[in-house]
Amino acid sequence: MTQRDPTERRRTAAVLETADAARSLNEFVTVTLAALEEHLGFRHSVFMLSLAERPHPGLMAFAGVQHGLRPHVLEEYFERWGRFDALTGTAARAAFTRDGRASVAGLYPALEPSRRRYVDEFLRRNGDREQFSFRLFGGGWTEGYLTLTGEDGDARRDHELIGSLVPSLTASLQRHLPRGLDGVLSARESQVAELLSHGFGNREIAAVMRIEEDTVKKHLHSATTKLGLHGRTQLAVSWSRGAVLELPALRIAGSDR
Repeated sequence: MTQRDPTERRRTAAVLETADAARSLNEFVTVTLAALEEHLGFRHSVFMLSLAERPHPGLMAFAGVQHGLRPHVLEEYFERWGRFDALTGTAARAAFTRDGRASVAGLYPALEPSRRRYVDEFLRRNGDREQFSFRLFGGGWTEGYLTLTGEDGDARRDHELIGSLVPSLTASLQRHLPRGLDGVLSARESQVAELLSHGFGNREIAAVMRIEEDTVKKHLHSATTKLGLHGRTQLAVSWSRGAVLELPALRIAGSDR
């Protein structure tokens, strides 16, 4: 790691202070990207949330926030390009596992044709000659990916600077994610519960996981049965809190006490 000067250290500290003060997941993602531009000069960035596929990095992105890119770029990404993202292929997942980071330039020679089209027809059409991305390990069933994009995204200084922020940003991200319930549900049931706790409906969950809506319902029924819960709301609350919801026993007014 190259020694950073006092001014740069103050600027990175300002980014971390801004991120740490966020009160919700949406606020954390939004203010972090804004702070990267304000204090460090990164004008174009994206923060994606992806379903984890233990023990490997996530593959299915389900939400994202962009900063400084053209309007509607994320809508186009999710509607057409998400499954071909160069940063979600086999080589990228290996890089994230090994190094915690990956770059489009480093991956491009090994990309299959569909992912090269993503780079050539989507990224470069939007003015992004390069992207480098850092994995923020969520510790549960959601992971974060902080991606810087633009002309000079592969500069050594940029890699080191963002890399120095990742541990603290990861800790901030984890505070806002659902806690989950380890060792109780299957992987698919856990992914469904994770998306449910983020506010997704059955149709949205099916689209993200690329399964049928009836399959989502089966996973929900199985999860609530295993946990002794009644309905999706109790499952979402239990999953978010990291503990099975226990409702107090209610007494009917006028009954014997």
